[in-house]
Amino acid sequence: MPITSIHGDVTTYFAPRDVPADVILAAVQNAQHSVRIADYGYTLKLLTQALIDAKKRGVDVYCIFDHTQAHGHAEQAQLDALTAAGVDWIEGTSEQHRAIMHQKSMMVDAETVIYGSYNFSEGAAFEANTCSVTHGKRYAAGFLANWYEMFAYIWQEEGEMTPHPITQPVPEATVEASAA
Repeated sequence: MPITSIHGDVTTYFAPRDVPADVILAAVQNAQHSVRIADYGYTLKLLTQALIDAKKRGVDVYCIFDHTQAHGHAEQAQLDALTAAGVDWIEGTSEQHRAIMHQKSMMVDAETVIYGSYNFSEGAAFEANTCSVTHGKRYAAGFLANWYEMFAYIWQEEGEMTPHPITQPVPEATVEASAA
């Protein structure tokens, strides 16, 4: 059973008892402007379809995936589907010693933030994981600032690590514009 903070601003779901995937999918299905994802182990087929559908609705979707995981069999199938549908993504590592990019976060419409230990993967639902959801432009702006810093590092320093065939435009939104 999920818990909500005393102020009602954060709700946390606990897998495997709760079903965080339902909350994650609903957030993408309700997105109107933008979705930004940073995820370590991405294999969630239903999320892939939701992101493709969001892109078709005109939502600006861009994902960052960990380089060490992006070439696994299960993840590669999802990345191929995103690529075929024109959903932009980039892969890379942490800016410290090229360690793994271990984040699991999603920002929707620069207002909703989903984060925790829950990878956007098929297996996360069966593991002991947390998935928190909060709403607020100010909080989202912090997550977006971090997302754009990771993106800039990967784009500038690890361009050779981004093999996907779509010409990757640098996302035009700035953190300030996203938070406005």
